[in-house]
Amino acid sequence: MDKRAQNRLRRLALERDRLIWEREALSAPQHALARCGDLYRVPHGSSCLSFQKRCQADGWIDPDFDWMTWMQSEEYAALSRDLEALETAGPGELIRLLTATIRQEKYTYGALEAALRSGLLQRITERAATLAC
Repeated sequence: MDKRAQNRLRRLALERDRLIWEREALSAPQHALARCGDLYRVPHGSSCLSFQKRCQADGWIDPDFDWMTWMQSEEYAALSRDLEALETAGPGELIRLLTATIRQEKYTYGALEAALRSGLLQRITERAATLAC
């Protein structure tokens, strides 16, 4: 693997801690959340937006990929739900998975947050860290 690809994987892996923090914040009891007037506010969206921007800036989103069709495939089902399948994924599979997950947000508000809550984004960054070594 070339240096550029390793650097992209490292930058993707660096998003892990921020994603973990936001995932924990989303599941925290209300008293642990920031108070905003009479409402409680989860710091929702900041890490997802940062993650989305990082992926776009680093070329993890393939604009020519038919992600809608791919999301109906067995490969998508395995990578998004099966820990063992994601543990063997290469950069190409990560690109497809990130493209589908991030592009889905455009059509289904909350899709990226759902991927965060399920731990999928964290697992993707962990796989990126492993590949970067």
